[in-house]
Amino acid sequence: MITNRFVNQSIEYIMQHLDEEISVEDVANHCHFSKYHFSRIFKAETGESIYAFIKRLKMEQSAFRLKIEKNKSITEIGFNYRYSPSNYSSAFKKHYNISPAEFRKGMNTSFVNHPIFPDKLARFKSFAEYNQRITIQEINDLVVIYERHIGNYIELGKNWCDFTEKI
Repeated sequence: MITNRFVNQSIEYIMQHLDEEISVEDVANHCHFSKYHFSRIFKAETGESIYAFIKRLKMEQSAFRLKIEKNKSITEIGFNYRYSPSNYSSAFKKHYNISPAEFRKGMNTSFVNHPIFPDKLARFKSFAEYNQRITIQEINDLVVIYERHIGNYIELGKNWCDFTEKI
């Protein structure tokens, strides 16, 4: 579990700017630290360098988009995450041990195992369907309790149960 508020703040910043060119210095500046000091804090808290974290998130997000956005080319999706066509394929294959093209056609894109209820399936919708459900409204301030975990989605159900029991 990540408890350092500056690391949580930096992760939020990274996620909001994932489709932009983000440097370690940008993230450290956002949290008002030198890049060297903040790099040590981030790695101690997450077990991963800021650079590796950004790269992994970009890969994971691009993999999701490969499955959902069938109308976009692999080159276009890679370019959206600041990769050149040849660099994207190499980086993707290094990360997933499969090429982006094989990944795109290799698995059912409509359903996946539900992360909290493993015996059920979760259905993917198109971006258009998700966009139709988005509403923007102003609400009163709320107190929010959360924990940030770094890891795979296989442990999500257990982490959720642990969190709800604890809270």
